[in-house]
Amino acid sequence: MAPARAWADLPSELLLCIADRLITLSSYLAARGVCAAWRSALAPPSPCLLFVLHRHDNVRRPVLAVSQPLERPFLLPTLNSGGWCVGSSGGWLAVITFKVVFERDPRRDDFTAVALCGEKTVACVSAGDEAWSFHEIDSDDDDDAELADVVCHDGGGGGGGSSEFYCLTKRGHVLAVRVPRGGGHGIRKPVLLEPFVVLPGGDVPSNDDPDDGVFAPPYDRVPDHASAKYLVFCGGDMYQVWRNTGGAVDLPGRAPVHVSENEVFVLRYGAPAARRGPCWEAVHDLGGRAVFVGLNNAVAVRGAGGDECVPGLRPEGRLRVLGE
Repeated sequence: MAPARAWADLPSELLLCIADRLITLSSYLAARGVCAAWRSALAPPSPCLLFVLHRHDNVRRPVLAVSQPLERPFLLPTLNSGGWCVGSSGGWLAVITFKVVFERDPRRDDFTAVALCGEKTVACVSAGDEAWSFHEIDSDDDDDAELADVVCHDGGGGGGGSSEFYCLTKRGHVLAVRVPRGGGHGIRKPVLLEPFVVLPGGDVPSNDDPDDGVFAPPYDRVPDHASAKYLVFCGGDMYQVWRNTGGAVDLPGRAPVHVSENEVFVLRYGAPAARRGPCWEAVHDLGGRAVFVGLNNAVAVRGAGGDECVPGLRPEGRLRVLGE
């Protein structure tokens, strides 16, 4: 029986074949860090060219780091999962994978922030905490476990009341974020997520049940084809803003629906009545307001008149949604 050989003695030609099958940049760099022999056999990948593949048939757009010395691409999973590159230098990328919102009028000694970390994790931190607290979404439906947006709403209407945080899933379901207050230094506080829409009797509605759907037809079929989703509070009401960032699509069914490229849908929440039925209704007018959505907390402003007026923004009496 031949004696066992150390990994450092692996023939370089075999090591190169293995390295060719490492598709992520982090995996390749980890292989170079195994030992001096592997580092010598595997050439450094930098400099790299950051390249984004634009695809109209998929929500995610693959991000590649194309190595100039190796003449091959590597996947960057961090960016593929919803991160943004905010800078680069010396072969390093500065990436942010959060959307962070603060409660109204935060101060250094009195604040609460809630963030999305990737697509399945919510984090929160308050003044006095030594670390962020995390909660990972757990759902049998992968799309319903992926988060699309987080917002903060001033529940007190600016009069000193507590702020409320809400998350929106990619299926259009809203979760109320319960942020525990206090707890002392060094104590990690659990983040609680609760369904925002609860039917009489305590049931949680589901679009899989036509008599229990949160969206009226044909909007119950649109969420899967509107990849950009936002929560907005406007005039005291909660709205969802959906945008189809891909190509046009025809949805079959008893009432076929055509969803145009970049088409925007806006739905307003109404508390479910004693009878079961849709909780969100489509609207086409926000009373002359314009809605700004993106990486910050969504803002609704009025074109003229009132405390919310913005100079130069005309009140057109129709829906205007300005986003990314």
